[in-house]
Amino acid sequence: MSIIVKFTLRNIREKKLRTFLILLSIILSSALFFASTAISTTVEMMIMEQMRKYIGNADIMIGAGEQSKTGYISPNLLDDYKGGVKYTAGMVWGSGEYKARGETIQLEIQGIDLEDLDEMNPIILDRQQDLRPFKGDKVIIGKKMAEKYSLKPGDPLGINMYGFKKWFIVSAISQPVGPFAEDGESTYIVVPRETMASLYGQKGKVHSLYVGLDDPSKQDMMVEELSKAYPMCRVEPTISKAMIKSETQQISAMFLVIVAFVLILSMFIIYTSFKVIMAERLPMIGTFRSIGATRKMTNRVLMIESMIYGILGGILGDVLGISILKLMINQITPSWMTGVDIKAYYTSGQLIMGFGVGLILAMISSFLPIRRVAKIPIRDIVLNSIEKKVKKKRWKAILGILFLTIAVAGPLIVPESMALTVDIICMFLLVPAVVMLVPYITNGFLKVFKAIYERIFGNEGILAAQNLRDNKNSLNNIILLGMSISVLLMITTLSQSIINDTVDYFKDHKYDISFWCWPADRSVESRLLSVDGVSDTYGKYEKYGNHEVVGKNTEMRCILGVNKAKTLDYMVLDIEGEAEKLIEELDEGRNIIVTNIFKDEYGIKKGDYLKLKTERGTLDYKVIGFIETNSYDGKYALIGERYLKSDMGEKQYSDILIKTNKDPEEVVRSIQEKFKNRYPWVRSVKEMLEENMESNSKILGIFKGFGIMSLVICIFGVFNNLIISFIDRKRSLAIMRSVGMNKKQTVKMIFIEAFTGGLIGGLTGIIIGLLLLMNVEKVIEALGGSMKDFIQISWTSLAAAMAGGVIITIAASVGPALRSSKFNIIDAIKYE
Repeated sequence: MSIIVKFTLRNIREKKLRTFLILLSIILSSALFFASTAISTTVEMMIMEQMRKYIGNADIMIGAGEQSKTGYISPNLLDDYKGGVKYTAGMVWGSGEYKARGETIQLEIQGIDLEDLDEMNPIILDRQQDLRPFKGDKVIIGKKMAEKYSLKPGDPLGINMYGFKKWFIVSAISQPVGPFAEDGESTYIVVPRETMASLYGQKGKVHSLYVGLDDPSKQDMMVEELSKAYPMCRVEPTISKAMIKSETQQISAMFLVIVAFVLILSMFIIYTSFKVIMAERLPMIGTFRSIGATRKMTNRVLMIESMIYGILGGILGDVLGISILKLMINQITPSWMTGVDIKAYYTSGQLIMGFGVGLILAMISSFLPIRRVAKIPIRDIVLNSIEKKVKKKRWKAILGILFLTIAVAGPLIVPESMALTVDIICMFLLVPAVVMLVPYITNGFLKVFKAIYERIFGNEGILAAQNLRDNKNSLNNIILLGMSISVLLMITTLSQSIINDTVDYFKDHKYDISFWCWPADRSVESRLLSVDGVSDTYGKYEKYGNHEVVGKNTEMRCILGVNKAKTLDYMVLDIEGEAEKLIEELDEGRNIIVTNIFKDEYGIKKGDYLKLKTERGTLDYKVIGFIETNSYDGKYALIGERYLKSDMGEKQYSDILIKTNKDPEEVVRSIQEKFKNRYPWVRSVKEMLEENMESNSKILGIFKGFGIMSLVICIFGVFNNLIISFIDRKRSLAIMRSVGMNKKQTVKMIFIEAFTGGLIGGLTGIIIGLLLLMNVEKVIEALGGSMKDFIQISWTSLAAAMAGGVIITIAASVGPALRSSKFNIIDAIKYE
């Protein structure tokens, strides 16, 4: 036993490249799996931490209802409500502008009592002067602001607020915690609550009431209770954990689909690597077996070897996975948070799962080669008579065709209730279908290539085509290439489609600038029209929030109020049928246009009535048409503008769209100057496109990185298979040389084989990639999205996929080709 172990360890040390290949496959697979599962946890914690900066440990926020005339409520609202409430903290929000040293910074102002702040969102004071009682014109600023502008306790601080300058006295400087934590974008200050309320003419009132609970796990139940107790107020959780989890899980699911294919590729590589190990160690295994070692003993040693690979790969995979996770987080972090220290969050369970994937991957992938060698009798190993003819199994072709048929037809006919599960299963059924059908696809191509090669390459071409027939190592290469190229093609096509769709979306805009400030009303619109370069404006009414559709157990998340005279002059709405006529109908009564996604999901037909909960109660809206869009996951609708204002109580524009007769960027600057005291949000269409492209390119870059990782794993697998092929064919190549084939012809034949295998692998990858795109489209539709007319297949991508397959196999064939030209013919013929 000890001799076998020593021999195995010596082989691991000596075969450094193969050890590296196996470990690399396990490490990458383990790392990518860990990063994909942990990304949702990290994003979830990032969002929660960012929100906690402003609301601390508060669980519920209560604000004025839609029917409130002032938008303020009493800070003593919950004084008589005792059950489950730990504390309440009233807050008045505001904003201002501070000018110093030739620059202007925007300030977010929290008006809150110091005792409430200590309870809800504690701060750590660095320095203070006459802070208590916290009343009048006192202000607390952050350490970064104090250092940047050389401010100290006792210094005056002038802030421009809505057209006048208000002077405060710096009473304390806080460490960067709570509202003063650095995020790279916002600068916060804290002033007494009553001071802020008085500035707004609302003394004794607050914008929001933040509630801390004795038991935070009862958040949802308490939201429901308080909503019933105070129906005139808006009651909602400060952080909707369910919504955050839902959104982050979608990100994680997208990565896990890609990782699943990476795991399959890794299994192939580890499997083929152990085939090489078994092929090289077969003579020694026969020797050990002939002098008394049992099958069980040799199997145990080999399985322990694979376990060592799995343990090392799993541990290193977790280490690399943490780095990949940090890289992913840096990519998806907004540019304004670049200077903020972003932490990667993950659980011990996720680390264990990442490690487990590496260990299980190694054990499962190596089991079959080890088991096959264990079944070979000692006599056959010693006499080197282990080759046997393998009969073609027709059932594999039949089963492969069946799997392929299900994978293609399943998503088209499955009921909506089962769509997501079936679509994902169909996506992964492509893998066994490809494995089973590749031999038949390859043989079909070879029949064509053989006739062509005979004329172009002569006898070497015929031999090359013949050598690929039913050659397991070549077939494994084709499968590896096909799978990795298909994943990369799918990712590349989806990425480019998203980019093209984003560009097309902004190209379709019929305006030049989007504007918003508070309040956005007709007087603001009139002032905009007086700005030089503004030719026309459209004040858009859009209602956000969850408006229940009674009887359908769903809601509308956004409703656009359509103006029959202006909307189509500014917006491109993909309404089915005669858009102008349907827009006019919206203005004639309580009519509604819903999305095709909504129609399909809830079985809506033209003429149906939807009961919408509005500010005026539950009202019936008649469905008169449908629009093709995946905005708000399909929970988006159009109604007449006058009905949005009367039924939904919408008094302010959601934004104002502007057309210009001068350079939009110049007009943006003019608008910013004119409305500088209103702190407007102003963006040109060009700027919005650039921001969207930057945001999309970061997340798409991660997906492309995953695809490239799969291709890297594939390349190593191809190298590995060609080594196996060289070992298996050593004797046959020597026999060819002995009967007249020279070194040049041998190398030529090997390169023709590589070219052909790469070409077939590229074609297979294109076919699988197109099928994957079809399945991905159905999966996204099952999740509530829409990709109709979205995916754009690029001929350049298809050509690159084909060329990539050829280049990889030819590059991988250089080593075997050189070795085949240098080996000793006599030794190779005697090779056992």
